[in-house]
Amino acid sequence: MHDLQIMIGIAQKLFVPMVISQHGEKGGACLRNILQFLKSLYELIAPEAITGRLTVFQAVNDKDILPRQEAIALSSLDDISQRITSSCIIQVLETGYLLWQTNAYDPQVVAQNAVVYLIENSKEAFYAKDERMEIEKLDPSYASNFALPTFDELREALENYRSRMIRHSTCEIFKEAWFDANRICLAIKPEKLIRRSLAQYLASYMRGDVEVRPEQIVDETHPIDIKVTWWRSRRLALIEIKWLGASRNASGITTTYTEARARDGADQLVDYLNKNKSKAPVHQTRGYLVVVDARRAKVENKTKQISVANGMYYANKEIGYNPEHHKNRDDFDPPVRMFAEPICN
Repeated sequence: MHDLQIMIGIAQKLFVPMVISQHGEKGGACLRNILQFLKSLYELIAPEAITGRLTVFQAVNDKDILPRQEAIALSSLDDISQRITSSCIIQVLETGYLLWQTNAYDPQVVAQNAVVYLIENSKEAFYAKDERMEIEKLDPSYASNFALPTFDELREALENYRSRMIRHSTCEIFKEAWFDANRICLAIKPEKLIRRSLAQYLASYMRGDVEVRPEQIVDETHPIDIKVTWWRSRRLALIEIKWLGASRNASGITTTYTEARARDGADQLVDYLNKNKSKAPVHQTRGYLVVVDARRAKVENKTKQISVANGMYYANKEIGYNPEHHKNRDDFDPPVRMFAEPICN
């Protein structure tokens, strides 16, 4: 279990001696202030959503170290959370905060008169004068030791759902989505079962003060498939699900969806994210596209068995997206394709 207070206690024991040896008792007080600041900051923003480098420091004499004329003076953490999207530096003052939207300053230089925290590419470290100590991860899959796992844990849950529940149709709910025992075609309108399967899995997998709800309204006409809410950290996740392949009834194939449907789903999710900003302006929201891939090659109405070559034809064929929203936006997670294997003869 990821316990922030335990982690803060561990950090104090590990890093206080280094900081005090360099900056004295004032340095120890600065470190404690930074740790409490990080706890509060990461309740508002997810560290995994920060691109570039985040530097936080407090001067041992509470004086400006970097040029104030280049900084933005802020009084609240809410103000900071709305401005952090890429590399930036935050100075913690007794009276508020200063924000520089840059990573041009060497943390080792700043650390000559301050205690400095830095996170970049999920690697964290503290600096004091010429000393640097990296923070060992309690869990390598999480972006920061000082943040409750939210978006990282959801990504982990989706990947586990893919391998444990979808790949071999282990989930009892998802099993009902197939028309035939060999898992060649899906049944008519399988989306309700897929959505219920994933929502149930996430509800049981996610820890802490989290709520998983299917079919939540984003605009007047379209509901998002699943919304995940973390109440303690003001974060939301919108999950859009698309299935690919053929669905049929006793008379034959009625619907066939290709990878174009996944691309449409990506565009649709972007629209949801944009509309959600006006409804939840103080929440940090991230979008997740889940693609359940049931495509098979050379499937006809009479197909009752399938070869390995045809059944597994799409197993490793990833979907190309244009535009690549997950690369162009900081609120769109890389799409998760889940290939559901057939039973081949």
